[in-house]
Amino acid sequence: MYFERDGFAARASYTWRSKQYVGNFGFGDGGVTRTLGIYQRSYGQLDGQISYDFNENFGVFVEGINLTKADQSAYLQFPELPFRYESGSRRIYVGGKFKF
Repeated sequence: MYFERDGFAARASYTWRSKQYVGNFGFGDGGVTRTLGIYQRSYGQLDGQISYDFNENFGVFVEGINLTKADQSAYLQFPELPFRYESGSRRIYVGGKFKF
């Protein structure tokens, strides 16, 4: 979604990534090598931004990334075999825009 009027702008976006194959993980023991597939679990994230331009040379903005604090994780071959986990972190940016 996007809205813009009289110097004010706001946007929101939701990104979804379904389960995906990432690669292989190989390990060996006693000369025998085994390989398991690595799969990224499905993941969704909400981002947003609000900005205001005071004139054509100066504006301010606030941007939020991963507002829902969605976690990401991967597993080896079977969903019960965890491989990697990343705790979802929300990031907020505040700034100004200058044009000379």
